[in-house]
Amino acid sequence: MGGVLLTREGIERYVRNDDVLLPASATELAGWTPDNTETYVFLLTGYVSNATTTLTLTIVYSDPAAPSASNPITVYVYNASSLPVGELSAVLVFRALGGTAVSITATAGTADNIKVSTAVLRV
Repeated sequence: MGGVLLTREGIERYVRNDDVLLPASATELAGWTPDNTETYVFLLTGYVSNATTTLTLTIVYSDPAAPSASNPITVYVYNASSLPVGELSAVLVFRALGGTAVSITATAGTADNIKVSTAVLRV
């Protein structure tokens, strides 16, 4: 689930999950607590395989620019969105407050009908 990405600037950490078949209950795709306030890029690609179904995908984190930075906010990448058979993708950039938890969770409307691969990169 974790790995190392080499860049000219040095080593960047990332979280990656490949080919996760989503159940009809909440599944954590990634979770961590950054040491410092950092900017991240969330990448998702996937496929709805058998029939139209819904997907709820959230990122919960504390935004240092929010009026109450220590209170987590929930960003819905997909909010019970009805998705037809075929490919899906998403990209989201967010800044997470150091010392506070980040959680990325997905729930499929129909078990074993959506397969996703995700990555989170620190930029």
